Amino acid sequence: MQGTSHFINTQPLEPLSNIVHMIFF
Repeated sequence: MQGTSHFINTQPLEPLSNIVHMIFF
């Protein structure tokens, strides 16, 4: 789970990161 968070954090996707965090968490 942390790996995916890091992968998305590295990408320029702030709004998508929030959605993924809501789904993963």
